[in-house]
Amino acid sequence: MLEEIISTVGKYADEKIKISKGLLILLTVGAFVVGIFTGVAVSKLTSGRKAVCKCSSGEDFDADEYVRNLSFDDEE
Repeated sequence: MLEEIISTVGKYADEKIKISKGLLILLTVGAFVVGIFTGVAVSKLTSGRKAVCKCSSGEDFDADEYVRNLSFDDEE
């Protein structure tokens, strides 16, 4: 069934879309290059920033006590 769908879509695309294989390869390579450049640009922008963790409370957080106080039995 899946093969029938793929062949039907392929035939329909061949009839309706007229694009050469060379242009398709060129578009694929262009999209890849744009993705690489975008990734490099974003990584350069974010690499200069340092992650900062801000806590709203001044007291120490006790994770063990927090876990002990969790209650998953309450239904709301």
